[in-house]
Amino acid sequence: MKKIFAAEGLVFPECTHSHITYAFHIPEPASAVCIRFAYDPKLLADEDRARVIIQDSMRKYGYAEEDGGDGWKKYAPLKNLLTLSVDDPIRHRGAAHRHDPQQEHRLGLTEASPGFLAGINPQGVWRVTVSLHAVVTETLKYQLEIEAEMPQKGEAHDEMDSIRAAHPHLS
Repeated sequence: MKKIFAAEGLVFPECTHSHITYAFHIPEPASAVCIRFAYDPKLLADEDRARVIIQDSMRKYGYAEEDGGDGWKKYAPLKNLLTLSVDDPIRHRGAAHRHDPQQEHRLGLTEASPGFLAGINPQGVWRVTVSLHAVVTETLKYQLEIEAEMPQKGEAHDEMDSIRAAHPHLS
C-alpha cells in the first residue's frame, strides 16, 4: 500500500451539520483503496454541559421534562458523530455511517467493507466527505489517511482486465 493522502482537522460545536470534502488523486487504477479515519474524543465528559445541551434540545423539539427534571439523563452521555462517504471519479462508492471513532475501510476489486461497493478503483480525482453530524465537545480532532494498492505487472492487471471486460460500464 502506498500512502496517497493524509489530512487532519480540528472542529467545533458550531461545525455541527456541516461537511468537509477532501479531493485526492489516484494516478492509476488501484487494486484496492484503504481509508483510515479516526476522531477524538468520542464522549462529552462534562455532565453539566451535557445537561444544558440536552435540556435545550428537549425544549426546542417539544420534549417535556420527566422524572422531576432528570429526564435529560436518559439521553446522556452525549457523543460526537462524524461519518464518511466516498466518491470515485465515476460513481458514488458508499458511506460509513458508523459510531466507531476509529475506522478502516477497504474498497477492493471484488470485495469491499460494508457500506461500500467493490469494483474497479479508477484513476483520477476521488472525494471523501466527512459529515459532522454532532460535535458536542469544545473541540474535536480527526485524522484521515488514504492508501492505494497499485497493481503489479501481470496477474493484477489480468484480474482488472477481466473485471473491465465483465463490466464495461465501469471502465
